[in-house]
Parts: sequence; structure tokens; C-alpha cells
Amino acid sequence: MKTLLTQQVLDYQSNIRSKKDQRALYAYLQDQTRIIVYTYPVRVKTLSSEEALEFLLSMENRIVSLIHNFTYDVLSFESYVKKVAFLQSKMFMSRKRKRMRRHNALFSTVDELDEQLVSNQQVEYKVDPQKWSDKSELCDELKKKIKESSVYKTRLLQIILLCADELHPSQITFLSEFIGIKESTLAKMISGVYQQSEVKRARTQRLVEIKNKHYHMKEHLQQELHLFKQMHADPLLVKQLEQSYDRSASYFRKSIEDLRTRPNHVTHSNIAKQLNMPKGTVDSGLSVMKKYLKNLVDEYE
Repeated sequence: MKTLLTQQVLDYQSNIRSKKDQRALYAYLQDQTRIIVYTYPVRVKTLSSEEALEFLLSMENRIVSLIHNFTYDVLSFESYVKKVAFLQSKMFMSRKRKRMRRHNALFSTVDELDEQLVSNQQVEYKVDPQKWSDKSELCDELKKKIKESSVYKTRLLQIILLCADELHPSQITFLSEFIGIKESTLAKMISGVYQQSEVKRARTQRLVEIKNKHYHMKEHLQQELHLFKQMHADPLLVKQLEQSYDRSASYFRKSIEDLRTRPNHVTHSNIAKQLNMPKGTVDSGLSVMKKYLKNLVDEYE
């Protein structure tokens, strides 16, 4: 059944009234839409009154599209807005809960977090003794090599600095003993290359933010597309949404690929600067050392 509000929306879309009447009708339709968006989620108990007010503010920019994009088939305008409000309110609460979890993780104390967890067991970082033991023929061969050749010792040090982003303090202690230099000296070198790679790390973080933005846009468009297909919306509108969704999904996949192919934060230039040697020497040294370690592992496995 075509309700009075539905007919008024269709009249506004057909633009059959004078400009003055159109403006007055548009203001009235906006107010009626806001009332439904605010009251319906409260009535069906998906939102509290306070949450509904936040939700209405978040939906303000979409009021225009609800009025302009409505297509009458069987669903009245009131039912159409209620359906949108119901689905969007659930998404709104999901995003709000996610923000709260992120806020708690960032700003809550350890004790406060423990109270929120089901289990009070603390996660401890443990080093696998099998992976970080020097009691093997392979390690004996590598120790012998770096003892006989200061060049290979320097090349192994370059490999360690290249992995600066991934090293734990206990691993730094082990490596300093293994190659025979002071732990404080090695830690200072690792800290130096880590600080030098800060710009590249910030760029990677920016890529992560872009990836997340494309992901949320993709999910939002997917929800809208599903909603409009359910309501048998105008095929032209559905096609536009599908194109937007495909474009957003493509950007999301590309951003993931960019992150996967992004090289290590620590560059050969960072290592060369830290060790006070030409970059070409670092390039060739790392290449030779990687081949040597690969052959060594293949031989003793």
C-alpha cells in the first residue's frame, strides 16, 4: 500500500511542484526521515536512546541519498528507511564495539585488561631452545668460518643488522656471544639501523592505513549492494554500486600486494652507514653470505 509519505517522496522526486514548495517538502521529508532513523532502532531495541542520537548524527549525510534514491516497488518509504536504519544500526554498534576494544587495548592498564580477559594467564615470550642453540655441527662450522675470516664475521654482522626489526633482546644476547662482540656494541648498532629506517617504517604504516580504509569501504559497499538488491532497487543504481564495489575491492587487493612485496625496513644503505663502509661492499657481502648460509643449511640438513 502506497502511504502518504511515500507519495510525498515520489512527488518530490518528480519535481512537479514550484521551487518554494519543493524546498518546504524536502525539509519536511528530511525531518520525517530523521524521526524514523532515530526512533525505530530504539523501538526494536537495537540501540539505546543515547546510542540512537549518535547513530542519527552518523547517518545525517545519508538522509539525502535515502530520499533521492528511493524507488517504490512494494516497500513503502517508511519501511525502506526502517530497513536501512535497522541494518545500519547493527553495523554502527559493531564499529563502536570495535573502537572500544581498540581503545581498551591502547589505554587500559595491565590490571584492567586482565579483568576483562576470560583467562588471567599472561602470555610470555619464549625463545625456542632448538632454534637458538649453538650445539650443532652447522653452528660449529659457522663459528670456525667467522673465526678464520674477519670478512665473513662482518658479513654475518650485516645479516644480523638486516634483521634488526625482528630481533628480541634475548636473541641479541645470543648473537653477540656467537660472533664474539660486546652485547652493548651489537645493541647500539641494531638501535642505530632501526632509527635510520624510521622513515621507511612510517611509509609502511601509511600503506597499512590505506589498506584498512579500502577494506572498510569495500565492506560498506557490499552491505549497501546487498540491501539494494533485496529491495529490488533501480538497476542503474545497483550497477553503479557494483562498479564502486569492484573498484574498492580492486584497490584493497592492490594495497595488500603492495604490502606483501614491500622490502625490509632496514636497507643496505642503513647498514653501510652504520658500519662506515660503501653500500656496494654491503650489497656484495650480503649476497655472498646468503649463498654461503643456504649451502651450509643444505649440507647439514
